[in-house]
Amino acid sequence: ALMRYSDAVEDKPRDAAIHVRMGRALEKLGRAPEAIHEYKAAQEFAGSEKWLEEAKAALDRLQQHPRP
Repeated sequence: ALMRYSDAVEDKPRDAAIHVRMGRALEKLGRAPEAIHEYKAAQEFAGSEKWLEEAKAALDRLQQHPRP
């Protein structure tokens, strides 16, 4: 999944949904710093309230309770 999102973000670098989904994949792999980067990108490009809120909630979760 991560490879598909990487390809997709190259094609549509300003698509917040792709950044959120890539953040989710990275988070599940335990790659929190990279996930945080993707969630921040999603916030920057969010045109939809849904993606903005999801990115914000994920950032709050990762920055409050980082995984070891």
